[in-house]
Amino acid sequence: MLENVRRAAISAVSKVFETMFFIFPDLREESGGSSPSLFQVAEDSLRGEIGFRGNAAGTVRLYLPFCLALAMASNFMGCEGEAPSEIQVKDTVNELCNMICGNLVSQWDKKTVWNISLPRTGPISSPEAEKEWTASEIILDFMAEEQGLRLAIQFEA
Repeated sequence: MLENVRRAAISAVSKVFETMFFIFPDLREESGGSSPSLFQVAEDSLRGEIGFRGNAAGTVRLYLPFCLALAMASNFMGCEGEAPSEIQVKDTVNELCNMICGNLVSQWDKKTVWNISLPRTGPISSPEAEKEWTASEIILDFMAEEQGLRLAIQFEA
């Protein structure tokens, strides 16, 4: 099961970033637990998360630097000359999580009716992130726009 989810997650991230944000992520590493990664939690890092429930349940979390989220919001909203607000950036990350999770579960299991929770985005500290990474079954690191980002999937027991 984990291999199918991993492949679906890589595909979902690539599709969503490319088609909706005009950003082309490259898978760089697969890490476990608190292994070193391309994504390092900085003071302005964001974590977007969304839950899913169907034939399995869990949480998809996306960790990214604010500057990457800002660029994505600008691309997504077609901003020209004026930078998106912090609220618009967080809303964009929420929508990003929604699109990735929906794409992921539909690729993973097309027959199941999935319930997806409302996404939420906020700042994340390094200790919080490391605790979440340790509990995650799948961790994928990507590079996009010369920035590291991390996708983590944690399943409920």
